[in-house]
Amino acid sequence: MRPLVLALLLSFFVPQRVVAQAQSKDAKARELFNKSDESYKAGRFRESADLLREAYKIDPHPILLYNLARSLDNDGDLEGARDAYIQFLEASPQAPNREALKARVATLQRQIDERRLGGAANIDRPDLAARPPTVERTATRPSRAPWIAIGAGTLGLATGATLG
Repeated sequence: MRPLVLALLLSFFVPQRVVAQAQSKDAKARELFNKSDESYKAGRFRESADLLREAYKIDPHPILLYNLARSLDNDGDLEGARDAYIQFLEASPQAPNREALKARVATLQRQIDERRLGGAANIDRPDLAARPPTVERTATRPSRAPWIAIGAGTLGLATGATLG
């Protein structure tokens, strides 16, 4: 009889402890999410991304991946943003903005490729990489139009004075 009572008591207390731990994790993840939102709104995108990564480790909810991608995108981390968007799309097959996000992933990939090609072009041409771009200036002659107008006006006045 004693083992049965002990088993019943243990089964009663253990689930409550597990539920309390789960609620504690949810609260911590929610707190991190709220802090990341504040950081995002303040323009501290890298900080926002770090907080979202931490929250995702605690509670791997797909919306955290979406927000992570937005933070990284705004921070200029194109590869990180692309990867986070892809993870979000894999984790959320029914996302309503799926096609728009696929288009964003394609755009990010093009930007990454362009950035890589731009850097490779300068590596191939060390003379271009070493010096800043210059603007060519061409010598221009001053316009003759004002002088022609003055001459014509003077000629007109002289003619008018002579004939008038």
